Amino acid sequence: MAPQAFILPSAQIDAARWDECVERSANGLVYSSTAYLHAMADNWHGVVIDDYRAVMAIPWRMKFGFRYAYTPPFVQQLGLTGDFNEADLKAVIRTLPDFVKLADIHFNFSNTMIAALHPVSVRTNFVLDLSKGYTELQARYRKDLKENLRRLPAHELVFGEGSVEEGVSMYRQEYGNRITAIDAAAYDRFTGLCRQLQEQGKCIIKYIAHRNEKVAVVVLLKDGRRIYNIMNTTTAAGRKLNANDALLDHVLHAFSGQIL
Repeated sequence: MAPQAFILPSAQIDAARWDECVERSANGLVYSSTAYLHAMADNWHGVVIDDYRAVMAIPWRMKFGFRYAYTPPFVQQLGLTGDFNEADLKAVIRTLPDFVKLADIHFNFSNTMIAALHPVSVRTNFVLDLSKGYTELQARYRKDLKENLRRLPAHELVFGEGSVEEGVSMYRQEYGNRITAIDAAAYDRFTGLCRQLQEQGKCIIKYIAHRNEKVAVVVLLKDGRRIYNIMNTTTAAGRKLNANDALLDHVLHAFSGQIL
């Protein structure tokens, strides 16, 4: 039997069943959760296949009277999530043109079958297995990274946990002028989302300070399978110190050896 793919507005989606599909699936990513989508997408509909066996978010906007799919700020991958096969991907591709005229969709790492169905651009994402112990991970560091860590003025460095506002504002101050596609409203929405996730223990902000000045900060998101380096900032002073090397080493030390 051919799969049934329905496109539903977000208000009509069963959020509990959608999130359960994302959470139970090995390819489920935080970006596809309803909380993330509600926070970051201007508007979104969802493809639901066979009673929430698989789902796919379609964030969209309108321009000149046409609806088009886009990738919201701070969303790396969406695509089809759940238990799916090539027939399901074909059903999605058949359904999309009836809903949007144009689409810029970042399919997720598990949607490799789509390359045989539609032209795609493949991008690299770096994933580290944190179930391995810190000693094993550290042994794989490049020689120059080990040397950078050895040279750090350890007695002058302090690690700590910061606020969401601090993590986002440092990133915006350091990189905002270069990333013009992200506007003030998007930073505000992301800040609100991170506050919400922090209350659930799913957002962690870590920093490194040198002589009482914060020189690098990382905003981490966490779900049942992964920790996401979603926003990482190093100041000019931090770059001179290679402070971000020390910060990420500190993060690996804190979370390695864990089965998320």
